[in-house]
Amino acid sequence: METNIEKKQGFSLMGLLFGAYYYVGYEKMKKGLILGSLSSFPLFGLFINIYLGFKAKKELPIGEIKFNWKNVAILFVVQIVLGSILFSLSPAGKKEEILSDISGVWKTQNSNETITIDFTDNEPFIKINTQVLSVKVQEVDIEKDIIQFKINNSLTWYIKKIYGNNDDFTLLLQTNTGEKEHLYFIKNL
Repeated sequence: METNIEKKQGFSLMGLLFGAYYYVGYEKMKKGLILGSLSSFPLFGLFINIYLGFKAKKELPIGEIKFNWKNVAILFVVQIVLGSILFSLSPAGKKEEILSDISGVWKTQNSNETITIDFTDNEPFIKINTQVLSVKVQEVDIEKDIIQFKINNSLTWYIKKIYGNNDDFTLLLQTNTGEKEHLYFIKNL
């Protein structure tokens, strides 16, 4: 009996490293899912895993029942879904969405030039007919849908999304000289 009491005390390295996954694997679904969901917030995850490292040996039936990998998979899916939702609601997610939305092939209203915009690549660029211009995104105003960027590391240009009916939009491109050009969508990249 004393060996069983000793076994149920102390710090669990597995509880620290695997946290909520360790709990759901040993059939503590409610606590594991709640703490696993909270672990989606990075700072909470650190403290939760430390807490579970101290509690795991006392609360889990380690060695008494078989570890359930299906429960681990369920928690993994819950965390992926929750993480995706949190990212899409975050400013970083909104910024990526705006940059992705404007990436495509566009046509100017006045000069009928074709402009290809790719802000999703590691090396973003704008291609006007055959001329390729390197781009460095400086600022994305997610409330006003305005992207400020430098062309060839020197000239500051802006793009603004202009919404029409439904969810469709055009772009307003403003160069460093103040010249403005409306762009109309042709196709995705």
